[in-house]
Amino acid sequence: MKPTTAIVLDTRRAIKDNKFPVKLRVTYLRKRKYYGTQYKLTSEEWARVNGAKTRADQKEIRFNTSKIIAKADEVIKKMEIFSFEQFEKQYFENAGNYDVTTAFQNYIDKLTEQARISTASSCRCAKKSLKKFREGLLFQHINPDFLKKYEAWTC
Repeated sequence: MKPTTAIVLDTRRAIKDNKFPVKLRVTYLRKRKYYGTQYKLTSEEWARVNGAKTRADQKEIRFNTSKIIAKADEVIKKMEIFSFEQFEKQYFENAGNYDVTTAFQNYIDKLTEQARISTASSCRCAKKSLKKFREGLLFQHINPDFLKKYEAWTC
């Protein structure tokens, strides 16, 4: 059985201004994993992006999300035996748009599966703090200056 991919609006919890994150969903053997994208949309915006009549900016979002699916499908196609861990390594290899929040959530999910609840809780708090400090933080943004500013902000 091959994994399936889709771009979905994650309506489980709103971020700001009633917007929800747009995520890549990979499903394999009834297990789903979600990976963040750069997009955050309202339900209405999501409907317009996927509707018949779209504006230029909405077409750009649709085009970019289709590229995300194409990349994920290509990675899956190259894998002899699928595992989420291998998928993540290959999909996010050299990816400048792999955000810190997604990495934290993947690690939290792994810790929860291993029943390491206390460590998962600590990571959840760290993720929340970084997200409050800077929304959409990418790994490429983290440097000594960023860390100094973050340290000053937390004190």
